[in-house]
Amino acid sequence: MIAEIKKHKAFTLIEMIIAVALVGILGAGITTFTVQTITETKRSSNHMQVIQQLQNAGFWVSRDVQMAQTVTPGPSAGFPLQVNWTDQNLNTFQVTFSLSGGVIKRSLVKNGQAAVTTTVAQFIDSTPSLTNCTYANNLLTFNITSKLGKSSMSRTYKINKRPG
Repeated sequence: MIAEIKKHKAFTLIEMIIAVALVGILGAGITTFTVQTITETKRSSNHMQVIQQLQNAGFWVSRDVQMAQTVTPGPSAGFPLQVNWTDQNLNTFQVTFSLSGGVIKRSLVKNGQAAVTTTVAQFIDSTPSLTNCTYANNLLTFNITSKLGKSSMSRTYKINKRPG
């Protein structure tokens, strides 16, 4: 038998360089895509958080002002905002909205008992020109701005106090 000599073919240096370059280009593309996806996800999440904070603040302030018999804005851009009412069962309610450190808190006192304080909104821009409230002719105008990262949004709520 004649021994057959098998010829082994190896990769050339040029083929190896081309393969490494292709893998590098593919890796760079995947890395860029991943970084953009993470950045856009964070931006989108921040935007949704800003919207949610504005809606929460608007809901609670609107709800309480609509119930109120008296509305008293404070000296610092309308904060602390105090609203009071008495319901049909003669329960008295005093709600105070305060703004400090970018957080709006709601403090509820029912029938003179201990206050129950809850956080209504976070990431609020405390600049008086951006977040403030004014009250005139039974109408509360509540301007609010929320900022998180590069996301920022403002809303204005015009809330009528209940008649009588």
